[in-house]
Amino acid sequence: MLVALAASLFALITTTHAQELCGTNSIGVPVNTQYMVKQLPPVSMPAGSREVTVDIPEHACAPAGMIGSVPGGVLLKACDFAAAPVVHLKSLKHAVVSRASYSAPGVVHTTVQCVPI
Repeated sequence: MLVALAASLFALITTTHAQELCGTNSIGVPVNTQYMVKQLPPVSMPAGSREVTVDIPEHACAPAGMIGSVPGGVLLKACDFAAAPVVHLKSLKHAVVSRASYSAPGVVHTTVQCVPI
């Protein structure tokens, strides 16, 4: 019971901290003005590395009616959780933000939130 309570408290603190870090993306668009959220497949990281670049497939951020593009692509730094690596997301057409978490050592899961640009 005490362990469960401690875990819940830690999750609450972690979530609050994440929201502070991720309130807006680097172009100032609030995260909650999203078009869709898509879970991407896990990405393996090189041994000993804490950074990885994830190429976002075009279809992952292409809901109906979304317009605009970023010439040359956009590279945004994801939220840097205490226990997670730094994840860079690259999309050729859309601004994206992400939350990253470990599911296993060396494996990163990213949830992409597509925002209007």
